Amino acid sequence: MARLRRISWLTPHGVEARLDGPVPGRVDHRQLRDKEIPAAVSPAAIINSQAPRVGETVADIFERYANEVSPKKRGGRWEQIRLRGMARRFSVFDRPIKAITGPDIAEWRDARLLSVSPSTVNREISLISTVFTHAMKEWRLGLTFNPCTLVAKPRKVSALQDVTFGGPGAAHLRQR
Repeated sequence: MARLRRISWLTPHGVEARLDGPVPGRVDHRQLRDKEIPAAVSPAAIINSQAPRVGETVADIFERYANEVSPKKRGGRWEQIRLRGMARRFSVFDRPIKAITGPDIAEWRDARLLSVSPSTVNREISLISTVFTHAMKEWRLGLTFNPCTLVAKPRKVSALQDVTFGGPGAAHLRQR
């Protein structure tokens, strides 16, 4: 038999419904107190069942994100181009997803800073971090941390330090 109780601050409709007695198909935690939990539902079994497939690399995760998530975003086309380019150009992303660490991302960041501006590297680190976070939370691939959180983002170059007039070797307008 059901009971209705008026609780305006807990639910959007101001009413909470409760059933008297046990709900069919549900197990109460008090019933499990004296029983053994089978190994099939242990946390280790859950993590192992959600582990990435053998051979699944960071480049594979980039491709999956580019195909499934990026098309739903406003800047999705540019995300797809950026992710596919990073997967193709850098060998660090050919490693298995669980093997990538913060120092690997830092090594990639340092190599990338030689060819592009710090703002571009920050944008790409943010994108990689978003991919890892999505893989952890939504796809549940067995990742325990986001390796991008272990990496410092490069400082942006001040506009006042970057302005020059004339050709190479010309004096800067102003330096701080």
